[in-house]
Amino acid sequence: MKENKGKLKDFYKIGKLIGSGAFGDVRICLHIETDQQWAIKIMHKQNMSKEDEEQLMNEIHILA
Repeated sequence: MKENKGKLKDFYKIGKLIGSGAFGDVRICLHIETDQQWAIKIMHKQNMSKEDEEQLMNEIHILA
């Protein structure tokens, strides 16, 4: 997994909402340098339990 230094908005333009759930939203985003389109999941950690956070980390490791 590549780690970028800086804020997400420094690298991507966040676009329209394409889905939502109990813990966050999925939005279209555009990489500023490459013009490549991606989907991004924005999590609302204040709604998550410790177990939910562990499951999130497992999901991140699987997708990386």
